[in-house]
Amino acid sequence: MKTKQKLFAVFFLMLLSVLALSGCGSTKQESNKEFHVGTNATYVPFEFKNESDRYTGFDMELAEALAQEMGLTLQVHNIAFDGLIPAIITGEIDAIMSGMVITPERQKKVDYIPYFKTGLGILTTTDATDIQGKSDLRGKKVAVQMGTTGAVEAHTIPDAEIREFDHNSQALLELEKGSVDAAIVAIPVAQHYLASGHGKPLRLVEQPLNRQTLGIAVAKDQTEKQEKVKAALYRLKENGTYDALYKKWFGQEPPAAWN
Repeated sequence: MKTKQKLFAVFFLMLLSVLALSGCGSTKQESNKEFHVGTNATYVPFEFKNESDRYTGFDMELAEALAQEMGLTLQVHNIAFDGLIPAIITGEIDAIMSGMVITPERQKKVDYIPYFKTGLGILTTTDATDIQGKSDLRGKKVAVQMGTTGAVEAHTIPDAEIREFDHNSQALLELEKGSVDAAIVAIPVAQHYLASGHGKPLRLVEQPLNRQTLGIAVAKDQTEKQEKVKAALYRLKENGTYDALYKKWFGQEPPAAWN
């Protein structure tokens, strides 16, 4: 009797092991059908939540198009901006699409697929006629989003009082309130903000601070995944989807040297 009980116990344990392995395979299979994109959904018009609490914006619609092109289901992970690269490194997400500027420092940690030409600009009030360039921000109060290249640029201004905020929208609100003299933001963000209409009359200083390129960040050890995303992006450019999204969100055709 004891022998039968032992045999039954062994059989039961083996059955549990098989079921467990079967479950793991199922999870992995599901994961392989999904495109996990990390973003910080506070960066209008690239990524944000609309009135229906749904993710939208240029990056989010492009991410959805990329997922469809690759035959995958998009899964969006809303993460603090400074937590995005760590999330790629740990494998929590497959890619970052969050208006992220390609910099040498970031390239040490992740690889990039270039997808958007941009630059930094100075947004100020229409009555601040003394602000015509970076040198005019000396001694001024300047708002920026924490952890961005705009923040890095702001800290190179002599004697300026830099106020950093978690979200870009907060920096722009401070300018609206008159608490700061200017905000340093990406030029497309400033253009969209101005076109949307806000209380206080604002203007974008004509001379850009610099030129930049945004990139889709991917893990350095995921070469096959990188190539799939890159190929999908190329196809979206070729079939006109990329251009249509660009025009929808920025009101103009993308620059010729988009990549």
